[in-house]
Amino acid sequence: MGNTTSASSKAPAKMRRLVLVETSSDITKAKVVVEEVDVPKMKSGEVLVKMSAAPMNPSDYGQFKGAMLKEGEKRPLGNEGCGIVIDANGLFARSYIGAKVVSTRCIL
Repeated sequence: MGNTTSASSKAPAKMRRLVLVETSSDITKAKVVVEEVDVPKMKSGEVLVKMSAAPMNPSDYGQFKGAMLKEGEKRPLGNEGCGIVIDANGLFARSYIGAKVVSTRCIL
């Protein structure tokens, strides 16, 4: 009860994410980069999903054109996707390890 450690050591220390670093009214001139960051620490009841696919949706395109980024600010892209649960924190969450899942909101 109240376990706050992950179920396994399968979780990588780093992950890659797609990040918007410069917007433009011309979408072809927006700047997007792939960056490597630390995998966030899971809270109790959370799972870590190794993403297999993630779409670019109209909401993502809207960020390319309309997001207001401050100097040096970055904005992770992608709100949905699918993948496999590779790690979990908490007794109930552990039952999902190995499960194929769909995410409708990614927290990066």
